[in-house]
Amino acid sequence: MPLGQTRPSTEAIKVVFVTPTLAFGGAERVLLTLIEALDRTACEPVLVALSKTGSYEKDLPAWLRVHDLGRKGRLCFPALVLRMAGVLRAERPQAVVGFTGLANFVLLIAGRIAGTRTRIIVTEHINPTQMYRSSEEPLGAVKRRMIRWLYPSADLVIAVSQGVRNDLVTNFGLPRNRVRVIPNPLNLDRIRALGAHPVEHSWFGSAQPVVLSAGRMTSQKDFPTLIRAFAVLRRRQSARLILLGDGPERDRLESLARDLGIADDTAFLGYQPNPYKYMAKSTIFVLPSRFEGFGLVLAEAMALGVPVISTRCPSGPEEILEDGTSGLLVPVGDPDALASAMTNLITGPGLRARFAARGLRRAEDFSAERIAGQYARCITGVKGAPSEHEIQLPEMIAS
Repeated sequence: MPLGQTRPSTEAIKVVFVTPTLAFGGAERVLLTLIEALDRTACEPVLVALSKTGSYEKDLPAWLRVHDLGRKGRLCFPALVLRMAGVLRAERPQAVVGFTGLANFVLLIAGRIAGTRTRIIVTEHINPTQMYRSSEEPLGAVKRRMIRWLYPSADLVIAVSQGVRNDLVTNFGLPRNRVRVIPNPLNLDRIRALGAHPVEHSWFGSAQPVVLSAGRMTSQKDFPTLIRAFAVLRRRQSARLILLGDGPERDRLESLARDLGIADDTAFLGYQPNPYKYMAKSTIFVLPSRFEGFGLVLAEAMALGVPVISTRCPSGPEEILEDGTSGLLVPVGDPDALASAMTNLITGPGLRARFAARGLRRAEDFSAERIAGQYARCITGVKGAPSEHEIQLPEMIAS
């Protein structure tokens, strides 16, 4: 019986999921994958969006009930809290799950004033110490204080990697036994079906290898290091670089490619609703990030049989790649090391085949069905050791 396709039973637990928006993003994609994969005979999902707008609105299942809290601008936090409390009183869910910072903050305060007996779970999808020190987070100091103040009141905190869990425990004072690691889910059938779609771009029909990367063009993703590394690679051999995504740094990145003399071999294709068709046909995939929470795009590329390279950044990629067993790891911000890794992978067909095979096997660990089962056990408050079907991420950095 396919998960997410049956009607909720009268004994199903009502679960409210809370998201800031339905805009394109990793956490939002994870949330929709999870909701669709839950066994609806056991869980009845309801979605609350602080703002319902965004590219994922059209992808919502027809059967899913959605509350829109109508967020407009930045100065409506008290109103969002009151509206969230109203939803909790109206729905009376057995459990509620927040996705990412703002949704978590709103939910935890609303839970205090709603007066309902609801199991509250929050999820952390980024390394908070790194993220809230970033120049892209002007309220970072406030958000760090909010985590320290509010997260201890949650019944459970779910971290998407051991590194995120360690950060919450070490730097934010959360008890280790209150933080559970559950990696992000992959809808493997959907990813592979979309990966099979044809690509019209002429570079995929040539003999030259194609290096692909994807993500929002911000300082976190550190595309300048990738572009500089590619310039080093181009001095050694022919190759092409394709970048998917948009963001505030795109103009600067295009200028850097021109300054380094690689503009003719670098393509900026912007946001693509189906990035998987490009991934599937690339020679290698590279994630050059300064920090992550999990690194979902790495797992997606691996699910398509594409060999990958990532920085050994906090947090997630090192765990996904099993400390280099399922892909190459390089230091953060080191274009020469990244160029050497790309050269080794592009010129080593045996190495590419080995990492492709290991990546395919590793991606199965993150199947939506497995991850939804872990969430279901947290939602229902099941205690005890993980089952044999649960994913055990490496403890190599879980000191």
